[in-house]
Amino acid sequence: MTIYVPELRELPPEEMALLDATAKFSVRRSGARVSTYVYDWPDLRVVVNVMPDAERPDHLEQFVRCLNDRTKSLGKALSPELVSRIRSTTIVLGFVVEKATDREVWHGRVQDMIGMICFNTNSIVFWEGMIFDENCNQVWPRTA
Repeated sequence: MTIYVPELRELPPEEMALLDATAKFSVRRSGARVSTYVYDWPDLRVVVNVMPDAERPDHLEQFVRCLNDRTKSLGKALSPELVSRIRSTTIVLGFVVEKATDREVWHGRVQDMIGMICFNTNSIVFWEGMIFDENCNQVWPRTA
């Protein structure tokens, strides 16, 4: 799961801690910047990695190329609005779910966290081969 956040330079740890008050929350830093947000429960750990700024431009262009290739294979064109939205990304967050073997254990908690981040930051999320907007509407691939 990857979230593409526009316009912000960092997500404040005090606000990220509020995503789930039942978790033990911690932050890892690389220099002065947050590199990871960690949420721990007895049965689950969610690690949210922040892509380093230096890696982001190449990642975004590779992501656009991949989407463009997949869209062409469907006989369609990639939306210029979606390309623009991806390229406006200032923070890339990657979610890693650990210690959970059963989807029922983690799916609801993680989905709620992702939904709150996306809604509050006007972000898009790439999850299970699809892109969803801040309102959980599928924007890629386009449905009929």
